[in-house]
Amino acid sequence: MIKISDRAELVITSPDLGLEVKIVQLAQPEQERTLTFGKNSVRVRSGQVEVVLTGANADEYEVVADKITLKRFGREVVEIKRRETKVAEALRDSDFRSRSDRSTLSNPRKTDGTGWHGWSADAPPPAIAPFDSEQAKQHQETWAKYLDVPVEYTNTIGMKFRLVSPGEFLMGSTQTKVDALLTHIDPNQTHWQECVKSETPKHKVILTQPVWHSLGHHPKSSLDSCGRG
Repeated sequence: MIKISDRAELVITSPDLGLEVKIVQLAQPEQERTLTFGKNSVRVRSGQVEVVLTGANADEYEVVADKITLKRFGREVVEIKRRETKVAEALRDSDFRSRSDRSTLSNPRKTDGTGWHGWSADAPPPAIAPFDSEQAKQHQETWAKYLDVPVEYTNTIGMKFRLVSPGEFLMGSTQTKVDALLTHIDPNQTHWQECVKSETPKHKVILTQPVWHSLGHHPKSSLDSCGRG
């Protein structure tokens, strides 16, 4: 409910340009107004108005602040945001309580254990390398839909993460490649010598659970904020 004193400008912002918003004067409900996001500003009479989301995808969004008082001839912004699914809410950094919670996802449908590594039989196929970038994107989108989470999300301190699908890949290098690379490194650079040697043995990695992978670099302040979460 939005309370308005005298006439004021009501501005509505939305991430979906196709979303429709109905503004209802509660004292005179027959005088409702409908906005689409070619126009997102309206002058309203004094009194109480209700902002109602309409359209086929209205249930995917919500009004952030439902109680706003506008001063006479004032201007107020009402924000509309996409609703988080229950799984997505559980994944927000502010709700995480351990490092493992931050890095892994749980799947409520992993119950019958008849599929790959204990997943339900209806789960998508795992992303088993080799695959190209388009196939990787398809795996991400398929698993995101199955888990009911976004492919990419931003936590409460602005860090971005992208979903990594369950699957298998080879990590490391063969001894032949490592030996060849070592010939190009100064023997006195022991740090780099050890780094290269640690690339062996080449081995299979199996991700039995999907994980969030951080995008880009983050300042120490971001990490400190996570530690306080």
